[in-house]
Amino acid sequence: MNTDFYESDELDIQPKLIVNDSVVDVNKFVFHNLRWIDGMNEGESVFLSCIVDTNGHVGTIELLKIPEMCDLCTIETVRVVSSLPQFIPGYKNGRKVNAKIFVYVRFEIERE
Repeated sequence: MNTDFYESDELDIQPKLIVNDSVVDVNKFVFHNLRWIDGMNEGESVFLSCIVDTNGHVGTIELLKIPEMCDLCTIETVRVVSSLPQFIPGYKNGRKVNAKIFVYVRFEIERE
């Protein structure tokens, strides 16, 4: 993967995650695809960045904030982000470019 990338505020068009022909919010997609594992702590959060390349693939994950007491939260978030479906890449000056995106996950049990 080319290591040159644009920050989101430098892009003309942001990368878009498309699932079933619809644009999907990345944070919501990640949250809904997490598996709750015994030993995870509710209330923990993980914040990371990753690069969406010109082909729409995710790579170069960088952990920016990880929970001190929940390695499982970090591992599970990275697992889901690493397996994200292909994006429509970001654009700058009419060309596909590598783009940095951010993902934030707060581990909370959804209650009905």
